[in-house]
Amino acid sequence: MESVSNPIEIVSVPLGRLSKNPWNPNRMEPDKRRKLLSEIKEKGFMAPLLVRPRQDGHQIVDGEHRYMIAVELGLSSVPCVVSEMDDREARLKTLQLNGLRGENDPDKLARLLKELAEDMDVREMAAGLPWTEVEIDQMLAMVTEEAGEKVKEARSAFHDDGLELFVAVVDAAQKSIIREALDRTATETGAENDGEALAVLCTRALAENAPSIVSKGGGKNGR
Repeated sequence: MESVSNPIEIVSVPLGRLSKNPWNPNRMEPDKRRKLLSEIKEKGFMAPLLVRPRQDGHQIVDGEHRYMIAVELGLSSVPCVVSEMDDREARLKTLQLNGLRGENDPDKLARLLKELAEDMDVREMAAGLPWTEVEIDQMLAMVTEEAGEKVKEARSAFHDDGLELFVAVVDAAQKSIIREALDRTATETGAENDGEALAVLCTRALAENAPSIVSKGGGKNGR
């Protein structure tokens, strides 16, 4: 059998050079954590952490619980497998390997899947993760439902009968484009808020296609 082109190499990395990632949805119940701590104290590290190089050291992709226990035990370093990977691959690896330890926090898991869904479809995600397409769709729906609840809260905060809440669901790239357009319009026209700037943009767009049905001005009550 041919050998792999990138054989795994385990290296010892000082704890001070390691940092946790911000997306990990995995959590561990106290009883399981006590057992893991006892195992590490008795036998040491039976499995290395998976990390990726960063400018200021290494970021943990898998093994956060073991890292925290190492800190608690006052260890100076831990065994690690260092692998180059981009953000997308790192997030996928975290989810793939989390199935072996602890439990996923439903809210953080749904948010992480939402981030992956920005440039992957559900079929691709299901092919590399331990869930079916239906299960992933259900977890993604958690984020949408939460957004809906936030909209309701925001709407209830309006006390001016002359104002209405307008909501649009966009991805990160679309949000950036909209934000830039609103800021530029506000600078050019003196619009006092996002609602007024948006009304100006829409008025211009309508005027380009049907100038006869659009009155001038964007109004002063947008928010």
